[in-house]
Amino acid sequence: MARNVLWKATRVKSRLLLPSDVMVSNGDRTTLPSVLPYNKVPMGLGIYDIGPHAREELGAMIKKAHTIIWNGPMGLYEDHRFAEGTAFTFRSIAQSNAFSIVGGGDTITVIHDESAFAHIGLVSTGGSAMLEFIEKGTLPVIEALKNESILVLVRHGESEWNAKNVWTGLTDIGLTDKGRDEATKAGGALKDLSFDVAFTSPLSRAKETLQIMLRTLQQSLRIIEHAALNERDYGIYTGKNKFEIERELGEAEFKQLRRGWDYPIPEGESLKDVYARVVPYYEKEILPFLKAGKRVLVSAHGNSLRALIKYLDKISDEDISNVELATGEIVLYRIDSSGRVLSHEKRKTWLEI
Repeated sequence: MARNVLWKATRVKSRLLLPSDVMVSNGDRTTLPSVLPYNKVPMGLGIYDIGPHAREELGAMIKKAHTIIWNGPMGLYEDHRFAEGTAFTFRSIAQSNAFSIVGGGDTITVIHDESAFAHIGLVSTGGSAMLEFIEKGTLPVIEALKNESILVLVRHGESEWNAKNVWTGLTDIGLTDKGRDEATKAGGALKDLSFDVAFTSPLSRAKETLQIMLRTLQQSLRIIEHAALNERDYGIYTGKNKFEIERELGEAEFKQLRRGWDYPIPEGESLKDVYARVVPYYEKEILPFLKAGKRVLVSAHGNSLRALIKYLDKISDEDISNVELATGEIVLYRIDSSGRVLSHEKRKTWLEI
């Protein structure tokens, strides 16, 4: 194998430097190692490091180099008797004027002085992955990330009735100036992403939020509206002040009314009812885009998004009462080609950072 590598190097007119001398031992830790020419090592002895003359030759090459890629120690550096070749190599690279790339867990452990990292151009903990990336220009994980689907959920900006602390439900109320500002900031927080399609409800506050975000993103998309994404119908509580209803019902029952899973409202909906319309719509209309590798933006409402989050994150009926979205809040999901959630995060706007 070694001869084949040397032959290939000769064919492409590359210089392959072999150590002129090496540190050898019989494996006995109590025995001092010997220095021998690389081609004079007898049977029964192992090579554990490069020798002093080989270090000099290597150091001279490093001084002349413009780019250095180092992956792997020179020998059995864990044994102090054979650590000098690796330590010398690192010192030479750190002191050189070349752009240096150092990779591999074993190689990094050699660098005990953290300040020495400042002299290395690029440090990678993955040695094999680093070499594969240099050779191919990509990695399987990078290709997977390129092809993953993204689902972004955004609650609309503050509405006129949000500002008054009044239940809005299906009443079509517009945004406040603060709400428009929240939509602009939400768009700014997504500047690193491009989208293929957007979904929203027919209610003005969700549609206006989406339009502001798209203007901020400078993106023009196909927009799909559907009532399945509407806010929860608050029935007899629509238009009522939340503080007044809390005083009337008490804190515990008010929390169940506002955030509970299956709290019935006369002439209105529970979160369970909202879930029953949002999730089938997601599975039928939104999920196919995600399975096709598309990036989807959804501008909707606190409860329609909570219902979808319950489904995506597999949140229990009891725990969903602890999930709340502020106006203008963003939740980003990464989803594979089968529709499975890979990860999710709440993305901050620049004002929150």
